[in-house]
Amino acid sequence: MQEEGVIKYQCHHRPGTLPVADLLSLHELRQHFYQLGGIGYDSLHQVGYGNASVRVAQGFIITASQTGHLPALSGEHLSWVYRCAPSQNELWCQGRYPASSEAMTHHSIYETRPEVQLIAHIHHPACWQQGLHRLPTTPADVAYGTPEMATCVAALLGRHTAIPGLFLTAGHTDGVFVYAQSLEELLSYWEARYPG
Repeated sequence: MQEEGVIKYQCHHRPGTLPVADLLSLHELRQHFYQLGGIGYDSLHQVGYGNASVRVAQGFIITASQTGHLPALSGEHLSWVYRCAPSQNELWCQGRYPASSEAMTHHSIYETRPEVQLIAHIHHPACWQQGLHRLPTTPADVAYGTPEMATCVAALLGRHTAIPGLFLTAGHTDGVFVYAQSLEELLSYWEARYPG
């Protein structure tokens, strides 16, 4: 199994509160994919996987690193990413715990597609196996959570402009990113393709 859940960017983390925001859609999005198994915990390798985020006035709020095992999250399990510099491999976040290892990829989606309001990164073997290179897919030699992934995602979303949308990560087995302008739009889009 490949490396999972390791933060690869230089993380400037500080304890603190989250900005005031309506986080109900983030909690519902995360809960939906947790119940489907797209966010969870690999007990064999002892790592969490999957994450979700929502855009806020400055940056975005994302599930914190290694929270996949938790059946439900509270505010302490979220991190506010208020600055990101992919070309320098640096990210600034605030909360009790650091942001997810995939936070730089979420940043790239939000920067490239201003209309996107919510993102889920899940593990879904059927979607990944059936859609690899048939659906928008990042290159196999590009590792998750890196500046290279952020650059590839920006280029990929520049070519595939559908909202809602999704893409697969060839170098991150079973990895799927799905994004939309609202929770309802994202869940309808996903359920139409992968019911249940």
